[in-house]
Amino acid sequence: SKPINLGPPINNSTGQLNPTISPRGDELYYVTGGGAILWKARLVNGKFQEPHPVQGILNNIYYQKNNAEAHFDDSIKRVIAKEMEPDSDLKLRAPDAWDLHYREHLIEHLKTQMAVDFFLGFIRCESSIAPDGKLAIISENFGKRSNYGMDGEGGEDLWLVEISPDGSWNNLYRMDHINSQFDETYPFIAADGRTLYFTSNRPCPTCPPRTSGAQDLYRSEWNGHEWSDPVPLGPPFNSTADDYGFSIGPDGKTAYFVSNRDGKSRLYQVDLRPEDSAIAPKPVVILQGKVTDAATQKGLAAEIFVDDLTAGRNQQSVFSDSISGNYVLAAERGHRFGIQAIATGHLPRSERFEVPAYKPFDRTKLDLELTPVSVGASMEFKNVYFNFGKADLLPESK
Repeated sequence: SKPINLGPPINNSTGQLNPTISPRGDELYYVTGGGAILWKARLVNGKFQEPHPVQGILNNIYYQKNNAEAHFDDSIKRVIAKEMEPDSDLKLRAPDAWDLHYREHLIEHLKTQMAVDFFLGFIRCESSIAPDGKLAIISENFGKRSNYGMDGEGGEDLWLVEISPDGSWNNLYRMDHINSQFDETYPFIAADGRTLYFTSNRPCPTCPPRTSGAQDLYRSEWNGHEWSDPVPLGPPFNSTADDYGFSIGPDGKTAYFVSNRDGKSRLYQVDLRPEDSAIAPKPVVILQGKVTDAATQKGLAAEIFVDDLTAGRNQQSVFSDSISGNYVLAAERGHRFGIQAIATGHLPRSERFEVPAYKPFDRTKLDLELTPVSVGASMEFKNVYFNFGKADLLPESK
């Protein structure tokens, strides 16, 4: 459809950048001015509500970053002013020559493009939110460790941010295993919640000739303990030009990225084949359910625990929205799952469902009514299984 300007209350006289939609689809995060850096607006009945600064440590760090930039700026200018005192009359006689001389001093003190970027104070905050809504990965230049600014590698780095149930962004962690002395940008977490794609301008000594350029696309996977070593995607994604901004659909079949290999930056689409499994994430379907109070039928804030019974593992937990009760989870096709919803003041509710390998999925078992705790209230454990005539629990019950 034709793009529509969102207008107020999202857009205003300042600039708005880098929008990210929450996995549930009911919250918009973006970068703008007005005191804070990262803002959030709720989507209610198709209309965005008044935005508010995202609570938590991240915006506090941006305040510190602004102060560090100002201090860095001021300290460099003071040093250069001292150095150029003997040439003070040059500013009156030949201002252009003085300006050139000033820039030479500035470059000498900044030394690297990373320091220049920090000095200029550009806010990036490109973000990607994991499917369970519990963490985000952002790209940002917070300065160089033991040199200037704060505790990064010096350029645009990837940082992991924990998202609390109340929506605040806290506990910022460097992704040291991913970051390099070069720039890491455009993070994208796939729908499987384990595969991370990003862009980097780092050299690629292992890449065959003419398969790497100024910016390349990389992939890393979370194994439950750490991120794997980043691997370049290679052709047809990477080229000798700039290739960046990768994203891929939940089914793992269609990928998109940006490249200027033909001159101007354009959007490209690549259809992946089954043999491209080293590049694609695990194919999943995105499922949505609703948690409600059985007495009032109103939405409930609950934590929904998801067990992959086919794989025999506790897969994840997700939170439902406190107003609508909606929640979203990613499920692998051909697998059986058990879910249990827990909410304060209510009895738990459990269900079991299977996502067909190819057929459409009946989502009715994802809507969960929770009974308030009261005298005489009861609940049914639907995920406890044992053989007929025996009391021994089957493995999937455990």
